[in-house]
Amino acid sequence: MKIRSCCRFQSILVALMIFSACAADGPSVKVEKGLTASELARFNDTFDKFREDLWSVTGFIPGESLRAENFKLADIQVKNGRLSMETKTGGFSGGGMGSTFSLQGDFDIQVDCKLDFNKTLMDMDQVVMLHVIDKSKELTDTELEGVSVGFLKTIDKQSHIRSFFRERGQIRGTVVRPCGDFDGTLRVVRKGARYRTMYKRSGDPEWEGLGQYTRSASEIVVSLRVQNFGARRENIRATSPFRVQFDNFVINSAEKIVESEI
Repeated sequence: MKIRSCCRFQSILVALMIFSACAADGPSVKVEKGLTASELARFNDTFDKFREDLWSVTGFIPGESLRAENFKLADIQVKNGRLSMETKTGGFSGGGMGSTFSLQGDFDIQVDCKLDFNKTLMDMDQVVMLHVIDKSKELTDTELEGVSVGFLKTIDKQSHIRSFFRERGQIRGTVVRPCGDFDGTLRVVRKGARYRTMYKRSGDPEWEGLGQYTRSASEIVVSLRVQNFGARRENIRATSPFRVQFDNFVINSAEKIVESEI
């Protein structure tokens, strides 16, 4: 009997250890309910042309009161089968595209991203973001809310991939990892109120987890963005442009997609 009790205790202990390990890994990335593959397909974009039914150009200026007088909208165009975004020189520059559709409930999205950091620039930053934004909040410094995964290089730090969420415009929950030039894929998954951000380089078989957040938003829009300044930069020269290329935007799964009425 003692031997059986000991074995039973060990079995329970092993089961608890397995459960704890699974819990530490966070929620499953698989979204199990939602639209069919054929329903999702028309929202996927290979960027062979600019699709006005899916995207609109956005010109939101973070810290507008500080930067508006010296701001230039980034050059955004589709060429050679990719979405190219390039900042302008001579001042603060940024821009991107926001989805005309919105996502409700669980979803799983990804986009290919390719960029080469300028290692010698000292008069600007280099910022890229895949951002999912709470549609109910205003696009202002004090209202913006959402989850982001992307890249940042400032003058005093090495380049890195990072993930964070915004709450009333403030960046919180930042997770960073060193990262040089990148050619791969960024991904955001929502299941319930839990978000996960991931990435993988081209040729890698497995996804690398980055951030995990709990956020409540009934409806979100997707944004792709580039800019040559970080949140703390107050002065800029920007003697060179900074460019990023996006390709193959895919909605792997979504519970519901709401199309623009326009």
